[in-house]
Amino acid sequence: LMEVVSRSPNPKVFLKKQDPPRKGAQHVMPA
Repeated sequence: LMEVVSRSPNPKVFLKKQDPPRKGAQHVMPA
């Protein structure tokens, strides 16, 4: 998932499609 987010211009948008914004935000934001 991290790899895809790095490539994606908008990590938040990708997360919304895959996982809920709450879970995704906490998972990716730390990076």
